[in-house]
Amino acid sequence: NIIMKCLEKKKEDRYQNVFDMQKDLIEYLKIEYKKSWSESKLKGDLKRSCFYCGKVVTVCAAHNDIENTLKYTIDLKNYARGEFKKDVDDIIEKLKYLMKEKMVISDELQKQINIIIHQIKMGRE
Repeated sequence: NIIMKCLEKKKEDRYQNVFDMQKDLIEYLKIEYKKSWSESKLKGDLKRSCFYCGKVVTVCAAHNDIENTLKYTIDLKNYARGEFKKDVDDIIEKLKYLMKEKMVISDELQKQINIIIHQIKMGRE
C-alpha cells in the first residue's frame, strides 16, 4: 500500500511530504513487529520474542508514541535480568512522567532505551 501510494500517477494521490510516508511506515513496522512477536511467543521462542518486543519498543519510541512505548517497555521487563530490570524500571518511570506532563521522548532517552534493549536481547545480566 505504501509503495503503491508512492507510485501513483497523479501527484495529489502520492505522499505530499516525507513525514506522512514515515508515519505510515512506522505504523506498518509496528503491526509487523507485533505480529512476529505474538508468533514467537506462541512458539515459545523467548529469544526471538524478546527481539521483537524490543523492536516494537524502539519503533514506538522513535515515533514518540509514549503510551505504546510504556506499554511494551513494561512487557520488555519480563525479558530483563539482573541490573537491567532496574534500568527498565527507570525507563518506565521516565515514560510515565513524560506521559503525565505531555512531553516528548528525548533523544537521550531514546538512546538509553536502545542501549538497554540491546543488552537485554544479548541476554546480559
